[in-house]
This record gives sequence, C-alpha cells and structure tokens, in this order.
Amino acid sequence: MLSKVPGYEFLKGAGESVLGVEKEGAYPVVLVRCDDNCQIGIQVDKAENGLVAVFVPDAPNPQSGAVFFVTPDRVQPANIPLASALQCLKRLGAGSKPLLRGLSDGTNRP
Repeated sequence: MLSKVPGYEFLKGAGESVLGVEKEGAYPVVLVRCDDNCQIGIQVDKAENGLVAVFVPDAPNPQSGAVFFVTPDRVQPANIPLASALQCLKRLGAGSKPLLRGLSDGTNRP
C-alpha cells in the first residue's frame, strides 16, 4: 500500500542505506551529465527503449528534485552508497571526493 505513495520507495531505500541494510544495486547512485556539468542522481529505472530514468535530488533537501530520462552514455555509476550521496547533498557538496573520483579534469565524463 505504501509503495503507491510518491517517493516512498526512494525514502525506504535511503533509510535502508543509512542502516546498512540496503539491497545491493536497488537504486544505484550515478553521476548524470547535463550540458557541461555532472549532477548526483539515483538511477530508478531503465526503459525498453534504452533510456535511463534518473532522479536528481535537490541540495540541501534531497527529498525533492527532478526526474530525467537520459541516454545511457550520460550516466556513470558513482560506486558509493546512497546514504553517502544524500549526506553530500545535505552538506552542499562537502565530502564529494569519493563521488568525483575519476572526474578530476572533466575529460573523463559520464
């Protein structure tokens, strides 16, 4: 019943991540290329046509944000837990070093 409430599954996954009981790969944290920048995102689905649905949370309030449908070449796995990404957003980017590993000069972009 609660899974029909908008955002419930995301918030449930975030809570599981904080507690350390997150399902592996349930909602992977990704970096999404938007124009000339990258944003923290959470991959929430992949369509049959190949597009990837990504929720891009706002900072400092990651409970709100926007949904983007992008091609897979614009998405790069961040390989960090959801809880770490949410903390980074809440702290307005502080602690982003693990998230940005491999993107130091902008030439290795998602």
